[in-house]
Parts: sequence; structure tokens; C-alpha cells
Amino acid sequence: SADGNGWFSTIFTIPKSQHGQHTITVSDSETKVTITFTVESSPPPAPVPQLLHEGDKQQPQSYFNWEDVYDPSGVTYTLQIATDDKFTAGSIVFEKSSITESEYTLTKEERLKPTGKAAPYYWRIKAIDDAENESGWTTPEPFYVGYTFELTGWVLYTLIGISILVGFAIAILLRRKIA
Repeated sequence: SADGNGWFSTIFTIPKSQHGQHTITVSDSETKVTITFTVESSPPPAPVPQLLHEGDKQQPQSYFNWEDVYDPSGVTYTLQIATDDKFTAGSIVFEKSSITESEYTLTKEERLKPTGKAAPYYWRIKAIDDAENESGWTTPEPFYVGYTFELTGWVLYTLIGISILVGFAIAILLRRKIA
């Protein structure tokens, strides 16, 4: 509501928006007021990769970790994985944006194909604040995914069954020798 002179004030939360100048216009049937405000345009610092060291072997569901980045407006991260350190369009095999923590583990659906040391993957990360200011990308870090051997399903049950039969056969043979 307005005072006796027609003055009023209001408080509102500015929604998440891109850096730069923005204009607000307030009007009634007689008066129109326009004000301009600026959303900061300083990018957050680039994250510092942690845990992985050059050439580290990872599991197909790799884990990535980096130091927290602080920005008063809030920060999310974008993670990229590529098959070359230049991150050309055709080499990017994974990209995840809007990561809210300073770590990420690939899901089972996102897991990477095994590679050797001669053909590593590369990963990099950048921070983005709520005003859409982006840090630079970190220096690409190489890693490779080792081959994993998993016994699952019918293969596992077949091997267990064969082991039981072999154990049973050995027990019978030992019993005959003792008797």
C-alpha cells in the first residue's frame, strides 16, 4: 500500500537469470517507472580435479572428484569425458551438466567401455554459477578403464554346480582309497 504521498516499496526475489543488465518496469494508470539492475558477471574459479592421477586405471563406472568451488549465487558443474584431449565434437563420449556436488560416479547406464593405456579417456570439469557465468575448463586429465571380469547369471551358477560335482567326486574317490 502507498503512503500519503503515494510512495510505496516492495521486496521481491529476482529469479535466477543470466549475468548482465536487466530492466524492471512498474506502472499504474498514471505513472511508469523503469529501473535497471545488474547481475554480477564474474565467473567462478575453475575446479581443481582430485583423486585421479595421470593415467589412473578406473572401473567402467568411474568416480570423479574435484575441489568445491564457492560462488555467492551458487554453483553447479559440468563434467565431460572424451577420447582425445582436444574434446572435439566427435570425441566426447559423456557429458553431464547441473551436477550439484563436487563429485560424480557414472551410473551403470553411463559406464565406459574398457580401454588400454595406449587409448585413454580424458576428463575435464567446469563450474557454472547461477548467473550463468562459466569458469574455464580444467586441464584434461587422462585415465583408462580396465577390463573387469564378472561372473553373473547362468555362468556363475554353472561354475558353482561344477565345483560341487567335482568336490563330490573327490570325496567319493578319497573315501574309496581310505576304505
